[in-house]
Amino acid sequence: MSSRRRIAFVFGSNGPADPAIEPLRFALDDVRRVARALRSRRCGFDVIVPRDDATVDEALHQLGEAADSCDAGDDFVFYFSGHGILSRGSLVLLWHHTQWATRPSNTAIPISRIMAILDFCKASNKILILDCCHAGAAASALGLKSGRGVALQDAGVTANHLVLMASDRLESARELSSLGGSFMTTKLCHALTRPVEKVDLDDDGAISVQDLATWLARQASEYNRTYRADVPVPYLAGQLRGQFFFTQTTSWPAWKINLPNGTATLLPIGRRITTSHPFDRVTTVTAIFDNLVTNAEYSRFCSDKVSQPVGLDFVEGRWSGPFRPWDDPRFNDPSQPVVCISARACLRSRFIAIR
Repeated sequence: MSSRRRIAFVFGSNGPADPAIEPLRFALDDVRRVARALRSRRCGFDVIVPRDDATVDEALHQLGEAADSCDAGDDFVFYFSGHGILSRGSLVLLWHHTQWATRPSNTAIPISRIMAILDFCKASNKILILDCCHAGAAASALGLKSGRGVALQDAGVTANHLVLMASDRLESARELSSLGGSFMTTKLCHALTRPVEKVDLDDDGAISVQDLATWLARQASEYNRTYRADVPVPYLAGQLRGQFFFTQTTSWPAWKINLPNGTATLLPIGRRITTSHPFDRVTTVTAIFDNLVTNAEYSRFCSDKVSQPVGLDFVEGRWSGPFRPWDDPRFNDPSQPVVCISARACLRSRFIAIR
């Protein structure tokens, strides 16, 4: 099995019981929705959510433990939904127990404390998602100039260290009663739970952080145009090297093929076909059995002479191998279709290949 881990630390607050601070309505609901989306089989994250009664120190300690547990090659997501305020030019996040007027240093969360924890995290892919007012102030904590349109920086690093922000430095994020949550989080959860094709802008079968950021920006612009609203446009900043995918499984559409002997078969196609006929560009089709064959079904036909499936994987913009799908949690579920098998392997396994 692959040792790669995907960890998400998800937390938020509707705000403290402070008469000077208007409480939020949906931040905790947003936390629950994001946690469900990231835990889903499609995304496959181990999600950590602090207790509602945790203090600032307890929450940050738990964040530090999660970040420190990562190794090179892992993915780490930090998500916050709640109040964000500017204090002396820096972004500060408010927690349930924040006493802003009397004890801000011990009961609020400066973004610099979170960035320091993430700096020490060894994960190859790290992203900070901030759904709060003045989120754009976090860009300066990465050493970038603040402001929408900040270019992603390839600084020669070997890891992705990114910030996805719901608002710019001087903007306020929006909760919408019609959505039952904040705009960015609602659209983020839609992106991660609806058909991949709607968000997969580069047509590679998965949702990358670039796909997501571009789609969120388009959604905000379309919403503002349609409803004459002023929802802030989410944007992405940070250091980018290679791809960072939120989804870990490819959506494989299955096309029904009528065979000459009167039977039919289902053939999974690994890329979106835009022509009227799905096989306009296919000269040879190999169909296996009358239905999609699962890993469990295929394994029952394997013998010592037939090794497990081996193929290629698309990593950082190129195909590389050998790739063994039964060692990868994205493809090794017994109920998933078997991949990376050849016609020769089918015949040796007593399956029938029709060409």
